[in-house]
Amino acid sequence: MLLGLGLVVLGSIAHAVWNLLVKQSGATGTAFVWLYSALVTPLLVVLLLIRAQEGHGLTTSYWWAAVVSAALHTSYALVLQASYARAELGVVYPVARAGAPVLVALASIPLLHLATPPALWLGIALICAGVPLLVGSRAGSPRAGLTGVIAGSATATTIAAYTLWDGYAVTRLHVDVFSYLAVGSLAQLVVLTVAVAPERARLAAVARSSWRRALPIAALVPLSYGLVLAALRHIDVPVVAAARSTSILAASVLGWWLLDEPRSARRFTGAVVLTLGVATTALSG
Repeated sequence: MLLGLGLVVLGSIAHAVWNLLVKQSGATGTAFVWLYSALVTPLLVVLLLIRAQEGHGLTTSYWWAAVVSAALHTSYALVLQASYARAELGVVYPVARAGAPVLVALASIPLLHLATPPALWLGIALICAGVPLLVGSRAGSPRAGLTGVIAGSATATTIAAYTLWDGYAVTRLHVDVFSYLAVGSLAQLVVLTVAVAPERARLAAVARSSWRRALPIAALVPLSYGLVLAALRHIDVPVVAAARSTSILAASVLGWWLLDEPRSARRFTGAVVLTLGVATTALSG
């Protein structure tokens, strides 16, 4: 149990750190997303070869599902980067990570004919109460906070979309998780490569100037998710989902500490309330 929780917390910190690095990069557009996606390609190819040797070959459903997943994950990466270009990490990240499970839960109720336990509504109420605390703190601008909420909500929508699709692929299509993730990531790189092809000169400039900033992101993106997958061997899914909410606090602290973003008791309280809301929503299932 303690090992599983430790893995989740480490994964949450890794997730918050790579988001911090994306924010710190100051990069805009598709080129930087392509760069850190390309840097992880060798690892993905090795993973596919290992899974193939273990007898987990690819089927038509993998390719079809993975391409859809690639489109959704690409949208998420681009929206996330655009959000950080316009607003603070300490607002965008908490709203995105808190809003996504709510959207997933609300969409799952009619799709899967699920019951709606009181704890779910309590979690949603906590999240709704926590978001306004991030906006208009004495240390920050209300307009900037509102921009962050809008950007975070857009990011949450893309997270919910790929979460629902990936959940469908795993539970209904019964794809091999590791092969599916690898193929989806490689398909995402193909999509991004086509998108940046008209900007080859700019892409080369971004690669020369930003590869050092992109390299740790390329490493932390799969690491953060791999730690969560490893934790699932030791603790149940709802506990993992609840523990992952600690990334909200981690991102808030990193934003205050390393980006010198506005800090106040109100904002910290908002981050805590959002964390409790996400944990309550996760455990309600």
